[in-house]
Amino acid sequence: MIEQDIELAAAVAGDALSATECWLPTSAAAEIWCDELLKPEAAQPIALINPGAGWGAKRWPVERYAEVASGLIRRGLRVLVNAGPGEEGLAQFIARETRGAAQPLTCSLDQLIALTRRIRLAVAGDTGPMHLACALGRPVVAIFGPTDPGRNGPFGSPFRVLRSAASRRDHTRRDAPEAGMLTITPEDVMRTADELLAEVPTQ
Repeated sequence: MIEQDIELAAAVAGDALSATECWLPTSAAAEIWCDELLKPEAAQPIALINPGAGWGAKRWPVERYAEVASGLIRRGLRVLVNAGPGEEGLAQFIARETRGAAQPLTCSLDQLIALTRRIRLAVAGDTGPMHLACALGRPVVAIFGPTDPGRNGPFGSPFRVLRSAASRRDHTRRDAPEAGMLTITPEDVMRTADELLAEVPTQ
């Protein structure tokens, strides 16, 4: 979809555009907010988890995200949990399950951009924050279910997609997680995260 959109925009602009170049704004206020947020442990690598999704069928169970958060914490990463509007309960659940080690956040878009620029790893489903991490070149572990990662998946950054072969493409706005997605375990995600982190140099 990105390649298709770039091709259309290039034709309209009459200029060659690159699908690998991304410009996102920098907000001075958001940078200050991010500096303050990260100051206590500024040298610690950050993992950003986004447990929400546009609808339930795309949402991997929050209990499994909590297990992944615990695994990342054991590996020495600072885990921040992004909560979009109405998703605060998901982030709070992960914080409770990790005894407060994972920190829930509700960010403005400018703040999320500033924070995502500084992360070591993002773990998310088919969501806007996952695509934002890719646009900023950050390593991504993406957990997919009913949507097709070939069409809607990560693009342009180091990434790994986890999706069951049993998952079918279906954009029906169901509440329950898609059955194929439920075959993906926290161990699968952690193994994939370990592989990706080993391959991508620390910046």
